[in-house]
Parts: sequence; C-alpha cells; structure tokens
Amino acid sequence: MMVQGIDVHVTRKRIKNLRIRVMPQDGHVEASVPLYMPLNRVERFIGQKIDWIVDQQRQAVLSPRHIAACATDEQLAEWRTVVEAAVPLLIER
Repeated sequence: MMVQGIDVHVTRKRIKNLRIRVMPQDGHVEASVPLYMPLNRVERFIGQKIDWIVDQQRQAVLSPRHIAACATDEQLAEWRTVVEAAVPLLIER
C-alpha cells in the first residue's frame, strides 16, 4: 500500500489495534492490521502519522547501525584501527 509516497507493508492479523513500525535497519514501514479493519481506515491512520514516520525514517538513516551497514571496506578498516588503538587505554583504566 502506498500512503503519501511511502510504501507500507500491510499484514492482517488477529489483533485488536492497528500497529505501525518503522524498521531500524532500512526505514521501511510495516503495519499490522486487524482482520476486519477496512484499508481506507488504515490509509487514513497512516496519513495522520506521516510526520512521525518521516522523522523515524530520518533517524534510521542517521543511526550508527545503518551507517555501519553502508560503510565501505576502507571505512571499516579505519574504524577498526581507531577502536584497536583505544581499547588498550580503556582496559588500563
């Protein structure tokens, strides 16, 4: 389902309430929806939460997990060097 340009993966479940999640790995949006709930109601609810969704997606892209997942081998080697240099000092303390 597309809501205001955002792709939402909808899964119908035996639940009472609609639940939306922005996944931290890549920022994609998932919605768990009660079996009986009409899709227009789901679309309206997600539309009301669009500012929150965009904010969560922005945070997901800026998270250290996402940055590390997108890092090149050279960047990983640089980070490893910094950590290896800092660990002995931390252990001494």
